[in-house]
Amino acid sequence: MRSTPTAACEIHTNVEPLGLRRDKAAVEAYERSKRMNQDHPNKLLVEKWKQRNRIKQKSILHHVSEIKDRYHLPETRQQLQRVIANLPPHTLLNTPEIRTKLIDEATKRSDPVSLMIASQRTIDAYPQEWVHVYTDGSAFKATIKAGYGAYIQYPDRSSEELFGACGEICSNYEAEIHAIEAALYHLKTVFDAFPSKAQNIIIFTDSMSALQALEDGGHCKSELSHIALDIDRLITSHDIKITMQWIPGHS
Repeated sequence: MRSTPTAACEIHTNVEPLGLRRDKAAVEAYERSKRMNQDHPNKLLVEKWKQRNRIKQKSILHHVSEIKDRYHLPETRQQLQRVIANLPPHTLLNTPEIRTKLIDEATKRSDPVSLMIASQRTIDAYPQEWVHVYTDGSAFKATIKAGYGAYIQYPDRSSEELFGACGEICSNYEAEIHAIEAALYHLKTVFDAFPSKAQNIIIFTDSMSALQALEDGGHCKSELSHIALDIDRLITSHDIKITMQWIPGHS
């Protein structure tokens, strides 16, 4: 058996040769990256990559550059579109209006007093007839023992508080997502039970990353899919408008 070539053993056992498996994995990764959004880091890496000869082991892109002519890869590619699992094909979800800027264009680098005033003015700019939701999430050392909280104020000045734990291992980002998801699910339950309470919703959050992920089509990600579905159901069932506004934390 020692003198038997590995390729012969693979053919005899009906196993695809290792070389072909390596080629397939490399080409699949390359083609998947080429079909990403224009601003996706993987696509940018593939598009801007320049070949450099090295003595050490070659990268995947080196290997693809050597074999792509052999497999006649396409010149034009259709962009991949990510969808939520278990959702019927070609379903268009209603999306919220997402605002990531404050009045007066204040940022976290602004003077603390100016930032606080801009944040308050931004909050006050929304109608009092809307349901105002304030969400927050935090984790110890940004990775463990996280929790979330949400404060909901209705137009009649009544209010509710939601809070809970997010698990032993959880990041700040995931905790913020839990807070928004809990608030939306609770409002959906309230509006379904008491349709007269259904009003437009404004959600204030300090998670810029969550808002940017939703804005960039990240609702297909598993952690954001529940938020996207709850927003769609609220807008569809109660004919309301949902806005998500970034407000810097501790301002």
